[in-house]
Amino acid sequence: MTLALVTGASGGISEALARAHAQRGGDVVLVARSADKLEQLKAELESRHGISAWVIVQDLAQPDAARACICKLSNSG
Repeated sequence: MTLALVTGASGGISEALARAHAQRGGDVVLVARSADKLEQLKAELESRHGISAWVIVQDLAQPDAARACICKLSNSG
């Protein structure tokens, strides 16, 4: 299975997409501004589906936000 980067993952359609991907066995990178919601979703997906999830708290409307996400992913091991 593949790794999916899901932006806006703290709610709505993006959260549903993250859940669907994890349900099919895919790992996810969850990106949004709400740390608490992302951490809760990460714990749920890892526990329920046995996948790996990473959280990046980032406001993608900010300049250089995409670069910051890449840096955070690179440093996550």
